[in-house]
Amino acid sequence: MRMIVTNSTAPPVCAVAAMACDLIAWLQLLTLDGDLAKAEPKRLRYRLLHTAARPARGQRRRQLCIPSTLP
Repeated sequence: MRMIVTNSTAPPVCAVAAMACDLIAWLQLLTLDGDLAKAEPKRLRYRLLHTAARPARGQRRRQLCIPSTLP
Protein backbone atom coordinates (compact mmCIF):
# COMPACT_ATOMS: atom_id res chain seq x y z
CA MET A 1 0.00 0.00 0.00
CA ARG A 2 1.31 3.45 -0.94
CA MET A 3 0.72 6.51 1.17
CA ILE A 4 0.36 9.88 -0.44
CA VAL A 5 1.70 12.72 1.67
CA THR A 6 0.13 16.09 1.05
CA ASN A 7 1.12 19.48 2.27
CA SER A 8 -1.24 20.22 5.14
CA THR A 9 -0.52 23.98 5.11
CA ALA A 10 -1.72 24.59 1.55
CA PRO A 11 -5.47 24.96 2.23
CA PRO A 12 -5.10 27.49 5.09
CA VAL A 13 -2.58 29.52 3.08
CA CYS A 14 -4.94 29.61 0.11
CA ALA A 15 -7.80 30.68 2.36
CA VAL A 16 -5.72 33.51 3.85
CA ALA A 17 -4.71 34.70 0.38
CA ALA A 18 -8.34 34.67 -0.74
CA MET A 19 -9.38 36.68 2.31
CA ALA A 20 -6.63 39.23 1.61
CA CYS A 21 -7.88 39.65 -1.97
CA ASP A 22 -11.43 40.11 -0.71
CA LEU A 23 -10.34 42.71 1.84
CA ILE A 24 -8.49 44.72 -0.80
CA ALA A 25 -11.50 44.56 -3.13
CA TRP A 26 -13.83 45.80 -0.38
CA LEU A 27 -11.36 48.53 0.56
CA GLN A 28 -11.40 49.78 -3.02
CA LEU A 29 -15.16 49.58 -3.28
CA LEU A 30 -16.06 51.28 -0.01
CA THR A 31 -13.33 53.76 0.84
CA LEU A 32 -11.24 54.75 -2.17
CA ASP A 33 -12.05 57.16 -4.96
CA GLY A 34 -10.30 58.54 -8.00
CA ASP A 35 -7.45 56.61 -9.56
CA LEU A 36 -6.90 54.40 -6.50
CA ALA A 37 -10.44 53.02 -6.80
CA LYS A 38 -9.47 51.50 -10.14
CA ALA A 39 -5.85 50.64 -9.31
CA GLU A 40 -4.32 47.20 -9.57
CA PRO A 41 -3.36 45.40 -6.32
CA LYS A 42 0.35 46.05 -6.90
CA ARG A 43 -0.16 49.80 -7.08
CA LEU A 44 -2.42 49.73 -4.02
CA ARG A 45 0.21 47.82 -2.10
CA TYR A 46 2.87 50.43 -2.83
CA ARG A 47 0.62 53.45 -2.36
CA LEU A 48 -1.26 52.40 0.78
CA LEU A 49 0.35 49.46 2.52
CA HIS A 50 4.00 50.51 2.15
CA THR A 51 3.69 53.98 3.63
CA ALA A 52 6.62 55.23 5.61
CA ALA A 53 5.49 55.77 9.17
CA ARG A 54 7.26 55.97 12.48
CA PRO A 55 5.95 54.56 15.73
CA ALA A 56 6.13 57.09 18.56
CA ARG A 57 5.46 56.83 22.27
CA GLY A 58 4.44 59.63 24.57
CA GLN A 59 1.89 60.49 27.24
CA ARG A 60 1.49 56.74 27.96
CA ARG A 61 0.19 56.20 24.42
CA ARG A 62 1.54 54.73 21.27
CA GLN A 63 0.99 56.66 18.07
CA LEU A 64 1.85 56.17 14.44
CA CYS A 65 3.41 59.29 12.94
CA ILE A 66 2.59 59.48 9.23
CA PRO A 67 4.31 62.24 7.24
CA SER A 68 2.05 64.88 5.76
CA THR A 69 3.85 64.69 2.40
CA LEU A 70 2.37 61.36 1.36
CA PRO A 71 1.43 61.06 -2.31
